This record gives sequence, C-alpha cells and structure tokens, in this order.
Amino acid sequence: TSLRYREQRDMFLKKYLLSAAHFFLFLFITLGLHPLSIEKDLNSFIYDCYDSSNGMPQNSAKYFSQNSSGFVYVATQEGIIKYDGHSMDIFDISNLRGLSSNNVHTVLTLSDDSVYLSTNRGLVHYTKNAEIISNFNDIPFIRGSNIGSIAVSENTGTVYGSISDVGVFGIKKGGEYFFLTLDNELKGLKNINKVFLSEDDFLYIASRTGLYRLKSGILEKTQVSGDEIVDISQGNDGTLWVAGYSTLYSIDGSGSVKRYTSLEGMFLENISSVMVDSKNTVWIGSGTRGITRFSGNEFHYM
Repeated sequence: TSLRYREQRDMFLKKYLLSAAHFFLFLFITLGLHPLSIEKDLNSFIYDCYDSSNGMPQNSAKYFSQNSSGFVYVATQEGIIKYDGHSMDIFDISNLRGLSSNNVHTVLTLSDDSVYLSTNRGLVHYTKNAEIISNFNDIPFIRGSNIGSIAVSENTGTVYGSISDVGVFGIKKGGEYFFLTLDNELKGLKNINKVFLSEDDFLYIASRTGLYRLKSGILEKTQVSGDEIVDISQGNDGTLWVAGYSTLYSIDGSGSVKRYTSLEGMFLENISSVMVDSKNTVWIGSGTRGITRFSGNEFHYM
C-alpha cells in the first residue's frame, strides 16, 4: 500500500502540481486573509491564479505560512515567495544571505514574525527583516543535509525536524541537540512525512508506519498505526485530524480516536493533505479525487 501510495503521489505531483499550486494559494489566501462562509459556492468568489507567468519563480508551491502581519510565505523549488495580498517578493540564494539552496521544503513563521526555512541543504532561522538568527552550521548533522518537515515550540524554543533516511532530531534553545528514539528500540524514526506540534506542545510524527507521539523524551505509537500517515492538522477545538493513505482519523482531547472511511461517505483515496480552518471545517486533498470538505458531520465532495 505504501509503495502504491508513493507511486500515485509522484505521478500526481508531476501531472497536477500547477493546478494544486493554484488551488491552495487561492484557498490559503482567501481563508487566511479574508474570512469566508464555507457554505457559499466557490464559484461565487473572485480569485487570482499565480504561476511563473505572473510572479512565481516556477510552478510549484510546497508549503504555506502566514505571519501575524498577514504576509503569506510560500516555499517553492526555486526559493520562497513573500506575498502581501497584491504583489510577490522572491527570495533565493542570490538575494537572501545564509540560504544554501533554492529548494525550500518548509517555511515556518513564529509569533514574533521570525521565519524558519528548511531546505535540501540545511536549516536557517531569520528575523522578520531577513537577518540571520542562526544557520545551525555548528550542528554536525544539519549543514548540507536534506531537512524535511520542521516544527518549533514557542514555549521552549526547541526545533524539531526530520532528515531523510536518518530520523527525527531536536535542537534546544541553547544549541544542545538530540535524536528521538522509538520505544528504546530504534535509534531514530525514519521515513517521516511530517512533524507537528499540537497546541499543548505535544510532538506528533506522521510516518510511513503510522502516527507517533513524543512522551517523556521517547516516541510512542498512538492508536493510529499500520497506515501511512501523510499529514496532520488541528482545529481550534483541540481535535487532531490525521490523514492516512485512504483513511481520515480524528483524535479528541481525551485521546479517543475515530476512523472515517468510504463507509462514512468519504469517497477518497490517495489522500495527500488535511487542513482545518478557523471554523473547524476539515479540508482533505487527494491525489486522484480532488478536494473534499468535512463539516456538520458530513463529507462534501467538491
């Protein structure tokens, strides 16, 4: 199943990456900058599509983040975009000091508007004015490494991230670093799709073998296991929404897990992403079925 998922995901990305970039840039900007009623027909809204012909450095959009001032940052294979609602500024190795690669995997903004960038050749932390706070070059396994998903605890300052075929690491505010172990058996959890910090500062790891949670310094398996987990998001009611290849899970505040499949009306396969908006509507992206939203305990195919 995991091999089939990866093959279909790769085919989808190659064929539909431009369409995905268009849709999610529209969705992120409209939901983030201009609150909307999700019950209205999407065709009733005016939206703009951006690609390499009108502002983007190339036709991919891999990760979005919005800071407290409303600026939207987009990670691409050719640098990052800073969008103010009207125009785009593009930053890459030619004009952003400390950036060692244009291939940016994740752009993450914090409450102080500082920005973390993970790339295929390292990790950098910038102020909101693009001044380097740290390039983490003193961490032996960071420099030149392919850093995937990252998450930062604003309470402790700890940076969590994944390195392909290596595992999950943590860097404390003072520079001390560590690798996470799994049930004291494995020296790191490999093949990570996403690292995610919940509102209560628990670290979750979405991997090809299931969902894990960090507890007392050790990664433990959750009740969501056996399925490849590709994404995770959290609503403002505290509920976690976890996307597997062909199944959607919800985990409430008590830890109770509910599993959604086609039996509940979710006609999806090859799930690639999940996002919860400010109204706790769940948006599910699929590599073969487009977009589905879940609201009012019902799935709506779009």
